[in-house]
Amino acid sequence: MAFGTGEHATTAACLRFLRDEAARLTPGWTALDAGTGSGILAIAAEKLGAARVSAFDNDPRAVRAARANARLNGCSRIDFAVANVLAGSPGRTRYPVVAANIYSEVLSAAAPAIARAVAPGGCLALSGILRDREAETLAAFAPRGLVAERVSRRGKWVTLLLRRGR
Repeated sequence: MAFGTGEHATTAACLRFLRDEAARLTPGWTALDAGTGSGILAIAAEKLGAARVSAFDNDPRAVRAARANARLNGCSRIDFAVANVLAGSPGRTRYPVVAANIYSEVLSAAAPAIARAVAPGGCLALSGILRDREAETLAAFAPRGLVAERVSRRGKWVTLLLRRGR
């Protein structure tokens, strides 16, 4: 009922970035999954040690599927909501870890809202980016204080790990 099995190049790269970032963080960290789809990134964040995860999608069916997947995986620290990434994340919280696996056109349009959610020193995993849209996606986030730290390219897809300065 929702996008995200972990097998797609974009989701797999986000999961690797999330795993690596979780290993660096101290207990009690929080995460945001913008455009959660099936909830796989939110579930992974909880399983990797996030004390609290916020996740949202604009599709109510995706949010229902994500909630069901979280229950099936024994997750209880994820707050799911129906929201539009173009309008920003629910609330004004800033997170040390933010993931957004959404098509690059939407990422670029939503850059102000997504960037506001990243805490100082925090990371932003962006995926769903076609290779020919990589530069424009980076250009949408650079003026908001986020710089590329890692890049994964698999086939026609690109995943970026951006970091906000302290």
